[in-house]
Amino acid sequence: VSFTGDSLLTFVDSGTSLMVLPQKYFNAIINDLMNRGGNSMNCEVFQGLMSCPPGAPVDQFPDLEIRLPSLENPGNDTVLTLPGPNYFVVQTGGILVLGMQASNDNFLILGDVVMQSYYTLFDRENYRVGFAGSGSARSLPKNNGTDNSADILATVLAVVCGIAGLALIGVVGFWCFRRCSASSHYAYRRATDTPNGGHRLGGVPGG
Repeated sequence: VSFTGDSLLTFVDSGTSLMVLPQKYFNAIINDLMNRGGNSMNCEVFQGLMSCPPGAPVDQFPDLEIRLPSLENPGNDTVLTLPGPNYFVVQTGGILVLGMQASNDNFLILGDVVMQSYYTLFDRENYRVGFAGSGSARSLPKNNGTDNSADILATVLAVVCGIAGLALIGVVGFWCFRRCSASSHYAYRRATDTPNGGHRLGGVPGG
């Protein structure tokens, strides 16, 4: 099922456990999942919740894609992809419950069930939210479908390598400092020791 062309005011809220969406979209997703294997898995829909028995192969359900438009770069959408197991929640006894609930409001709330698959950054100063995950959060232009996740990954790796390099330089520098200090102290002792075991003090020869 696809809702391409529809747009909803979207909130990213760490205080909400599930994904909240308008009733008509919720019903369409439930019907689609039941027709795509839910019935054969003995899944049930009761009081607005879809649940599947413990051990049900929910990984056979289709991926859920959420497309978020970019205000800074119109036309470039951020696409969040959740495989079946990521949008189901394990409850008591191993029962798998769809991590969505319906609302009479016309907006979308992305709660913990979505955020748990990503590192989520709230940029309050600039009123932005960023997502980073294991290659599934990507910027996707509407026209040509170019995926720049490789560039994002390369940037992250470069930053990590840079931090690791600075840490290594610091460790080596500290080691060299300790070695040089120890060598200088040893050289000083050798220079001030007299043949009979005494020491020169104040530059006056001993003995």
